[in-house]
Amino acid sequence: MAPNPALQESSLLFSTPTFRALENNLKGDINAVRRAKIVAFVKDANDAPLAVKCAREPGLPLAIRGGRHSPAGSSSSEGIVIDLSRYVNECRVDPERKLAYVGGGAIWKTVDETATTHGLATVGGTVNHTGVGGPYTWRWVWMVSRRPRTCGGQPSAGPSDATGEVPYEQMNSLQNSNFPHGRNYYFQGAIQNHYSAAAAKKAFERVCEVSLKDVSIVLGIELYPLRKVNSIPKDAMAFNLRGAESNIFSLAAWDDDSYEAALRGKEAAHAVTQSISISEERPKTSSVMAYGNYLGDEKLSSERSLKVFGENYPRLQQLKKKYDPDMLFSKWFKIVPA
Repeated sequence: MAPNPALQESSLLFSTPTFRALENNLKGDINAVRRAKIVAFVKDANDAPLAVKCAREPGLPLAIRGGRHSPAGSSSSEGIVIDLSRYVNECRVDPERKLAYVGGGAIWKTVDETATTHGLATVGGTVNHTGVGGPYTWRWVWMVSRRPRTCGGQPSAGPSDATGEVPYEQMNSLQNSNFPHGRNYYFQGAIQNHYSAAAAKKAFERVCEVSLKDVSIVLGIELYPLRKVNSIPKDAMAFNLRGAESNIFSLAAWDDDSYEAALRGKEAAHAVTQSISISEERPKTSSVMAYGNYLGDEKLSSERSLKVFGENYPRLQQLKKKYDPDMLFSKWFKIVPA
């Protein structure tokens, strides 16, 4: 398929139908790879509309690729991929206003290292080779500091974690080796209204039961304070999870890129989160209400999207009708225009 002439004139780089499938989700999750017809490496806000038009006119599927770490495949497509990771990957900090201006294709490593040069830090993913468009709450500490410490207790060039043992930007890379690029991954999330040591013990036992020789399981129970999160009104942002409940998740990982291995991984992930959900007062609510980034299925029904966005779903429907009535942007969460 020949790219739109206007796109060629804008000096974008393109791939053809012979584009290797692995490059479609380079360094990402193997089970999320799709063989794209065209990949547009946009450079600025003028390029992006041209790429969208290139997808809209022939009716090709479209995906936006940021940090390239979506287990659900939301950053891959068999049609057109608008790739932000090559050129729109910068981070610029205004130290006086304590604001960071971050490109959609940036990874957390870039943000951390840029911010620490100004004595600043922000919340974000604790696997820092992931993109800024993904998990944003999973951090070890929330900190803005101008007098950081390192393991020796001496002043350093950048902020460190609250214990003073590891510099902050390094702390957020400690999990990288546990989640290497090039494996298959599947997320499953749920919520827990009250932490229970008995439920945690039962879930850990379930992890041991369902872990297989070729499938490893990670269980995450988020226990950080929610006061700051809950200080923001529910209708201020799309996700509806602001309350007493905490997130839990299971992450399955495996190497064999086969349907059978994927099925075993998904079943194991569901089994672990279900072991906690069934101990809740409302098991069904626990299992269907989850932080959106912890849902690993490529296509989610409008009913499931309604659970994720809750009271904000009608507003999202109105925005969808105004800006995308043809549902060109339809990966992951299905929002029906209304």
